[in-house]
Parts: sequence; structure tokens; C-alpha cells
Amino acid sequence: MKQTILGLFAALILMTASCSNDEKDEPTTYDPATEIAGTYLGETKVTNGTSSYSYPESTFIIRKESTGGVRYDLIQNNGKELLTNIYTTVGYSQDKSEYVLAAINENGTITKSGNISYTGTCSVNGEKGYTFTFIGYKEK
Repeated sequence: MKQTILGLFAALILMTASCSNDEKDEPTTYDPATEIAGTYLGETKVTNGTSSYSYPESTFIIRKESTGGVRYDLIQNNGKELLTNIYTTVGYSQDKSEYVLAAINENGTITKSGNISYTGTCSVNGEKGYTFTFIGYKEK
């Protein structure tokens, strides 16, 4: 009986010792800017209420910034840049199911599967007052 109690006590000490290393593990952190960086393919629609343009096969390129945000370029299918080097912040939705991008007069979401919807303002041929929407998916 005494040996059984000592055996159980020794086993308990070993279990406690092996569990103590778990507390030293670093917590996993996620960087949304790193997770969303990449090239997105889709369609851009631009309108000012009277004129409307559509650019199928547009490219939305997101690059991580050292500040924690991202910069993006929006390029038409003919290679012409519609917007370039635009800074925006990035975070998570409240339930962490989507990434949220936000800047002055701009906002968008990217799902965990890589679908993007982004809306903002731009100029067309020097004329201000246009709104653009890019809808697409992350290139694999």
C-alpha cells in the first residue's frame, strides 16, 4: 500500500513537472497585415453618379508596411494604375471572421478565404468625385 501511494505521488510530480513547460510557450500572435498581403484579382467599378466605368480583370496589390498597416495599388487590366501606394489600416472584424481595412473615405473587408470587397474614392482623368468598388479574390 505504501509503495502504491509513493508511486502515485511520484507520477503526480512527473505530470506537474512536464506541465510546467506549457506556461513558458509563447502565445501565438497573428499579424493581419502579413496575412492579407498579396495579389487580388477581380473587377473594379468606378462611378460618379452620371458616368460609370468597369474594369474587369483588375489587380489589387496589398503590401505590408512596417507600421502595421498596408499599402495598396489598384491596376486596370491594361496595366494603367488607377490608384497607387495608398495607405490603409488593417484589423479584424468583431467576431474575427474577416479582416477589416479602413482609411479616410475608404473601407473594405477580406474574408479568411481571400475574397475582397473594397470601396473608396478616386479621380478619373483628373476629375475628382468618383467612387470605386473592387470585388475579387486572392491569387493563389
